Amino acid sequence: MAGDSAVSTAQTVISVIIPLFNCEAFIEEALDSVTSQTVLKNPRVRVEISICDDGSSDRGLEIVDAWKEKSKSVTVLASRNPVNLGPGESRNVAVRQSSGEYLAMLDADDVMLPDRLEKQLVALLASPQPDATIVGCHFQRFPTDSTPRYQEWHNAMTPEQRVTQRFRELTIILPTWFLSRRRFDSLG
Repeated sequence: MAGDSAVSTAQTVISVIIPLFNCEAFIEEALDSVTSQTVLKNPRVRVEISICDDGSSDRGLEIVDAWKEKSKSVTVLASRNPVNLGPGESRNVAVRQSSGEYLAMLDADDVMLPDRLEKQLVALLASPQPDATIVGCHFQRFPTDSTPRYQEWHNAMTPEQRVTQRFRELTIILPTWFLSRRRFDSLG
């Protein structure tokens, strides 16, 4: 893995956190994108997926259960809220049931590029204060013309602009967050 020296010799666990609500059409592709991660080639890194279904009325959780039976490269933890509590609470439930030292956010209708977790882990560990850092990444919306100005604005920002723009707009999109569990817990 590029930047391998940044990863300790102990096993590192990354929990991919997915709130799920009526996304049966997309969830399998999201899960497949996790098992395509290049970081899985590193024997010192283990990835788990933690999903909380937010009272969906579709077959999303059934699809997750069937998918997890065939998945050998990652552990899948899944739970269900009895009623719809919103994506924030579902994300928090998924974090609580997970065990990773690091958390990677992913929405159920999103996919990750294959090197996302590897690059974000290396970037976080290279930070002078990894437990005080949130790493985001560029994104592309589909259909590609759904929010072109926002996507272009976000992806063109320099690191300096991210610091100043954070007072005006959200500069790290939540489904791209990668952070330590300690950082997440400190945010409350």
